[in-house]
Amino acid sequence: MAVLGDGWYGFNLAGVDAVRERLACLDRLCAEAGRELGELDVAVALEAPAPEDAGALREAGVSELVLIEMPPEYPDAIEGWADALVRRWSAAIA
Repeated sequence: MAVLGDGWYGFNLAGVDAVRERLACLDRLCAEAGRELGELDVAVALEAPAPEDAGALREAGVSELVLIEMPPEYPDAIEGWADALVRRWSAAIA
């Protein structure tokens, strides 16, 4: 990946520290391949993301945070669930 890829997706990571740890390794592998980590699109999904994580992830070099959250069981609850999700994250990603 560090030689040919154009991105990296870290899935189900424990938190911001785990992201930093993985990106440090990826940075080293990119350097060995004559590349820079900044050339890659970096996406992550955290086990338990919080809006407070957004700034630290951005500073670490993450370009995309994938939010994985189980939708409600009943279709009539989806609109309220989606609205709450947007309200919770909109300030953090603005």
